[in-house]
Formats: sequence, structure tokens, C-alpha cells
Amino acid sequence: GGTAERRPPMAPVEVSIQLSFGMVKPTSLTVVAPVGVFFTKDCLVVGGAAITSCVPGALFAGRPTARLACNLGPSATSIQGLKLRVNTPAQTPSVRSWLVEGLVENAGAVGWGEDSIGFDLQQMRDVSITYAGVPDVETQLAVGFRTSEKMDPGSQVEISKPEAFQSRCNVATVSTISLPPVLNCDVHKTKIVLTLSGTLQGGEYAFAIIVKTPSKTPALNEWSLLLKSQMGFVQDAAMSIPGKTIHPELKMVSTPLRWTSSDAGQASTITMGFVVAEKILPNKLGDLLITLPENFAHAIEQECSVESINGALPLLASVDGACKWVDIQLADRVVIRLDPNQEVPPGTYELRFPVTVPEQMPAYNVWLLTFCQPVTGTGACLQAHSPNALATFPSAGFSFGNTPATATAALPAVAIRSSFSASFWAFCTFAVFLQCSHR
Repeated sequence: GGTAERRPPMAPVEVSIQLSFGMVKPTSLTVVAPVGVFFTKDCLVVGGAAITSCVPGALFAGRPTARLACNLGPSATSIQGLKLRVNTPAQTPSVRSWLVEGLVENAGAVGWGEDSIGFDLQQMRDVSITYAGVPDVETQLAVGFRTSEKMDPGSQVEISKPEAFQSRCNVATVSTISLPPVLNCDVHKTKIVLTLSGTLQGGEYAFAIIVKTPSKTPALNEWSLLLKSQMGFVQDAAMSIPGKTIHPELKMVSTPLRWTSSDAGQASTITMGFVVAEKILPNKLGDLLITLPENFAHAIEQECSVESINGALPLLASVDGACKWVDIQLADRVVIRLDPNQEVPPGTYELRFPVTVPEQMPAYNVWLLTFCQPVTGTGACLQAHSPNALATFPSAGFSFGNTPATATAALPAVAIRSSFSASFWAFCTFAVFLQCSHR
């Protein structure tokens, strides 16, 4: 079977192959790889005395091949330590088997072998791409990921995006959060590339950029995140991440995150909100979910101490003086319950509540404001990726020592645009073993 320490998608990797055979010694080998893999121009990494060259060949039943020249001694019964260089596809192929055919000059094929297991690809861990699924607005796009790779200055973080999304990404508009400093940010038709000026060690990271959403959900609605070396080789990647659905009925945008203190261990008052440009009809919205970054906790002692700045927000009615429109049972989130039978008129709406600033800021220091559809029964909307969540606005968090953001000093983080609108023959036998390593 095939094993490997590192198997990232879309990356050059080294595949180790071990072969054993009988009395007939092949003069060449044809290696057949899974669909989507392709052999590099000079695919031989290590061949020892037994294998002298590796050249990509023609497709076999739609699968890539490579021809290896052999120089086997009369007493040879195996080939050990053979390494070939290939580039991996975006996803693990549905058929992972590798085939090897042995040939003798002027005699043709003399046998074959198979590794039916192959190896699967390892997508980068804990990758999230969060942006609001609302039409025609500029919004923060928050990216989180975890890697074991070390990336030197000059390496790149590449976001592959649907073409319909636009961006005005530059050094001034990038919120690095926990990412090393960024040298520049280049926007292309289908990708956004951040070049790092500092070293990225293995660990968890987050950053945010500004994107403009399209008017409707793109037909090809996928994102990818790739970490590339200075030479442009993929070191780690997560491919084909599903994008958010664009909800044309939600004509809204978030307001900038505001806070009163950024000192560790101290109390701070947080203000989060949104602007509705066109009324939202009844039975469209149920709960508003505010998710705090890890290590943060709200300091709300009484539900009624949460402030709703605009009285036009149709909150669930209070009962006997109790603010039933607030749910503070979980320390890391606040649920605001709306009356789904009422419309939400155009206007600016903000919510204010106290939190405790942690002693250590999290790597994914992002605040989330999620709009959920009305639910019945027990289907509460308690996570940004809940099935009932319609749209989530991310906001890059503050760091220790950041100047408090006030209503008059805060700069707009988003803008509403005017459009809004193996077995062998009897001659010999191969035993094929694969091992893949990342280089």
C-alpha cells in the first residue's frame, strides 16, 4: 500500500516505488498513474543503477504514463528506493491505483503489477473562507487556516476565487490579524495573491481582505487556498471550497466593529451592527447570532443590559419585563431573537454588549454576525455554518493596545454600491509498493 507524510493537492511530490520480479528482467517499465496526476518533464528523482531515465508517455485509458529505462543485472530480483516526481491533482482521484508494466525490447510486455490502494491527498486543515452572502456589497472576507509548513519571506498566500468577485486588495486594506506582514496584494481575474514579507511558521493563521460580492450566486461557486514558495511551488493547499449562496432579498451591509478597550483581562463594550437598504419582508429573518472569537467571553449579567440602538428593529416581545429577545446562555455567543412576523425596515441597527478581553488573543480573531432564517421546533441557529444561517458578516478583531473605535472615529469597513441593485503472467511477478513524499 501507499503511505506518505505529506500529500498536498496541486503540488510536486515524490512517489517511491518498490518492485520485485522473477526470472525475466524487463528492459523498460511503464508506470500508469491515477487520473489527474501528471509526471514532470524529467520525472526521475532517484533510480540508482537499475533505472536510468523517466520520460512522460502517452495516456493509457485516460491515465498518465511514464516510460522508465531499466539496467538490471543478471542477479537482480527487485528495485528498491525508486523515486519519481509527479504533480498531484486538486482532489484525491476516485481510482487511486498505480500500475506497472514490464517490457522487454523486441518481445513486448512480459508482466504487470498493481498497487490498488495508492495514496490520498491531504487538504490543508481547518480552512475557512467567510464572507456575507448578500448581493453587490463590499464586505470583509475572512480566511482561516492551519499549516505545518514553514514559509519564508517572499512566499505567497493565494486565494482562488470565482471570477464574479472583485477586490480592491492592497497592503493598506489587508487585515493581517495573525498572518505575518504582507509585502503586497495583487488582484487577478480568478485569484488574489498576498506576498509575505515575514516568515510563516507552522500553526494557525487568519487574515481578512475586502471583496465585492456579485449580484447573484456564481455558476462556478468554489474557492481554494494555496500556500506557495518563493519559486511558486505549492507547499500546502485546500481546494474546491464551496462558496456562499448570494441571497438577493438581503439588501444589507455590516457596520464597523467598535470597542471601548483593548487591554488584556479588562472589560470592553462591543458594538456590532448592520445597515438595511431595502426592507426585509416578514418571515425572512429569525435570529441574529453574534459569535465571539475564541478566548473572548461576554460579560452580560442580565439579558436586558444588551442595548438595541434602533427601536425599529423588530425584537421578540418582552414578557413581564424579561427581555426574551436575548439569549446569553453560551459565553462565546449572543443570540438576538427577532419577531419573524414583522418586516425589518430600512435603517441602521446596532447592538451593544460588554465582553471580557482575553489574556491571549486567538489566531482566528474574527467576530461574526450571522443572519438566520426563522426556525421551528429545536432547530436553533447557534453556529455561523448552521443549516439555518443565511448570511454571515465577518469583522477582523482588534489587537492589544488598539485605540478604541468609536462611532465618530470608525472608518467604514464596507460600502453599499449604488447598484445594490498485482499479479503477473507466468513469466515474472511484480510486487508494487508506493510511498509519496512532499518536496
